[in-house]
Amino acid sequence: MKTRIWIGAIILVAVIFGSISAHTFFDRDEHAESFSPRHVISKLDPDIAKPSISYDVTRDILRNVGYSPPGDCNANLINDHGWNKTYWEISWEGGLVRVKVDASNGEIIGMGDHREVGDEVSCETVSAENVATIALENVRRITDIPDGLGEPAVRTDDDGNFVLLWEQYVDSIPVRGGFINARLDKCGNLVSFRKVWHDISVDVNPKIMDKEAMDTAKAEGLNLSDVLKKRVENADNVYTELVIGRPFNLLDRDKPIYGDYTLFWSVTFEDVQMTLKGPIISMVVIQVDAHSGEVVGMDYTK
Repeated sequence: MKTRIWIGAIILVAVIFGSISAHTFFDRDEHAESFSPRHVISKLDPDIAKPSISYDVTRDILRNVGYSPPGDCNANLINDHGWNKTYWEISWEGGLVRVKVDASNGEIIGMGDHREVGDEVSCETVSAENVATIALENVRRITDIPDGLGEPAVRTDDDGNFVLLWEQYVDSIPVRGGFINARLDKCGNLVSFRKVWHDISVDVNPKIMDKEAMDTAKAEGLNLSDVLKKRVENADNVYTELVIGRPFNLLDRDKPIYGDYTLFWSVTFEDVQMTLKGPIISMVVIQVDAHSGEVVGMDYTK
């Protein structure tokens, strides 16, 4: 009987954790940059960085799509290691309007317009069935839409706004950090969007399979700190996912924070501990290159 209760508790925790993870991703707004504790975002001096797209050109780009930033708008050149992009972030009206423009090609990759819409605006009938079409029409007025988006995940927030998420795939393999999300109000007006879509060329055919990647990850776990090693050894659940992304170098400070795009197995060790206050889930994620079989990155969640 106790065994059944324990198994049931683990299943319940897994379901709750999965739900929380999905909603956490979904609830990121246009200002949230990344989950990674080492996602570095820094301001650059334009005179030193000399971006391909200047500040003046950026203002012209915004005017061409209907934005009119005033002369005293707030402008910063941002180097975003997590997104692997350098972009201009322009905001005005006290930050109610914020637009991000890729400083290498002039593409608008983010927007948030939180100004109130007057009552004179007539609302069309917007539903879960047609909101994706309406969203893409709105986004397309601002920036290019990649081919083959597929169907987005759609939900509504507490205010009745529609939140849409398209995730990037290459040959059905998910691309870590590749997505488009958009938020529309009840009338179909675009409130915000972000576009982080990567131009990737990698071999999507793994040379090692998930079992071998799991064995490699377990062996790597023996070289971790005692705390992390226990998480690997005591894991109640171990699961793998084949992904395309930039491996995350959590522990080796001598290496760049992110590696180059590659195909790797993400091997997750999930340790569930029951306490008087409820279950505590600890995780270690080890990234194994799907071609070489080498450990190329690691991440963990407390």
